[in-house]
Amino acid sequence: GNNASVAVQPGRRERPKSDFFTETFSVNMPVQPGAYYVEQDTRRLGGVGIVFAVDDNGTMVVYRLVKDGPAYRSGKVRRGDQLKRINGTILQPNAKKKPALSGWEGTAVKLGFTPFQVL
Repeated sequence: GNNASVAVQPGRRERPKSDFFTETFSVNMPVQPGAYYVEQDTRRLGGVGIVFAVDDNGTMVVYRLVKDGPAYRSGKVRRGDQLKRINGTILQPNAKKKPALSGWEGTAVKLGFTPFQVL
């Protein structure tokens, strides 16, 4: 018998491809630690502690989470998740103009992801 069984890595979640999820984060991380800040009316640009990579299709993929940042603390975002929306705006892969991935510190941002897929 040739049993077709799928081996799942321990700790990996199995979810259907359509399982889109959103999470709202507080913006309180430096955009680049030790790098530039934009000072305007004493406000600073911040992020949510996600470092993205861009895959071959132009999709933004979570590369790593900054330890103790808002995304890390949420426990919901994982490496390999694909960013699909920012504040409800659908991201178009390879768009000439990318929407801002940072905001003013102290504000909130709602990000929508499709989860990492175990193939």
